[in-house]
Amino acid sequence: MVQETLNYYNQMTSMVAPALRQKWEKEIVVAESQRLTKPSVMDIIGTQDIHIRPTSGSAEQPQKNMEWLDLALSMEERQ
Repeated sequence: MVQETLNYYNQMTSMVAPALRQKWEKEIVVAESQRLTKPSVMDIIGTQDIHIRPTSGSAEQPQKNMEWLDLALSMEERQ
């Protein structure tokens, strides 16, 4: 399961420009370091409707990807 999750993460992040991904990761690290004393910093981690154009795979793949992404974001928000 860990390897499957890592593969999924790598696949999803490969669709994002490296500079933008680094910016997001930095924002998340800062937010997580402050979340116990200032919970509002976690508001940066929210779900948004985005459209992902598949590079390969079946027509169902984008929907499956979005379900995993929604689940991961929901879990992160609950933490």
